[in-house]
Amino acid sequence: MPILTTTAVAAALVLGTATASHADTPEGITPLGHGTPSIATDPVLEKLERLAGTQTEVEISEILKSGAEVEALYDTNVGKYIAAFAKPLTLQKAISVVGPGCSTASACAWANGTTPYGYAGTGSMSINLKNVNKIRAGDKLTTFWTGGTGAFVQPGTTATLSPAWNLTKVTRS
Repeated sequence: MPILTTTAVAAALVLGTATASHADTPEGITPLGHGTPSIATDPVLEKLERLAGTQTEVEISEILKSGAEVEALYDTNVGKYIAAFAKPLTLQKAISVVGPGCSTASACAWANGTTPYGYAGTGSMSINLKNVNKIRAGDKLTTFWTGGTGAFVQPGTTATLSPAWNLTKVTRS
């Protein structure tokens, strides 16, 4: 018996002992943190699994053909979609108001000849500025509008409007 005990102790000294937190860790993976590991859940998959069996094939087909960005659950065993939902649209205002005040990159419109109003970004935005007599494009191609008439301004260009305009929209690209 002393030989078995000595062998076991020698093996433990040579091979080391595995702690419970590292015993089942695959090679090449370094465990981080403490405590019991947990499995991360996917909220999209959870939603699709809740929908499975509650939607008709026609409903699923309409969602898939809607043109919207869609998340869908495809059952590979039966070869068809079994749940789907359209992702909500996240609308962001492409042009944002900089001030009163302007930056060198923003489009700028001077109301009453003195107060600058700046617009940054790209896209289109409805505005309501009265008596604007000077406009600047900033770093993007910019059009300032009064009703259906636009003043097209190249990047880096400032234009004087005579007579002054009441601006209704700005577009930048």
